[in-house]
Amino acid sequence: MYLYIDTTHEITIGLLDKSFAWLGYEHFTSKKSSAILHYKIHKMLSANDLEIKDVAGIISSAGPGSYTGMRVSEGFKDIMNWQGLETYSFYHFNIPMYLKHSKGCWVAKAFKGEFFIYTWDENEGSKSLIKESKLEGHVSKVPIYSSYESYNFENVQLTKDLILNNSSELFSLIVSNKVNEDLYYFRSLDDEFERKK
Repeated sequence: MYLYIDTTHEITIGLLDKSFAWLGYEHFTSKKSSAILHYKIHKMLSANDLEIKDVAGIISSAGPGSYTGMRVSEGFKDIMNWQGLETYSFYHFNIPMYLKHSKGCWVAKAFKGEFFIYTWDENEGSKSLIKESKLEGHVSKVPIYSSYESYNFENVQLTKDLILNNSSELFSLIVSNKVNEDLYYFRSLDDEFERKK
């Protein structure tokens, strides 16, 4: 069994069997992940007659996302790692590539009036922060992806839906390759917490 946690923006908790098929999956729009995470994990495990000792590993999203939100799942993951559980983590913007989508643009609101975008094609990828007024020019000719938000563009594919509908293919790849990314914030911590003078 594997436990899936994503607190990058909203909250998603899932329980997967050994072939990475969902035994349970819940998504919450609450941003108060610290208030519900442990309770919801316990409830999901109990509903499947399991305890945390029955879990082989923790899979989490390492971003991009807000500092506070991501620290909650990272702290839980660290504690489970100290208890001997395997831990894995990935970036939302890599999900389409893991699933062999050859080009696109992953978009997320990065607060402070900016958007984070990751664009890629078969050759390379690039990351940037841009103002909302410049967003249209970056996403006009490629498939658009996002984690939770939907934008006023046609055919936005949500990576949370790609995860939900492709769990076996995606998580078997992440676990077999031992993917364990560092947390990725929209901007450096110095920039994120810069104090105005």
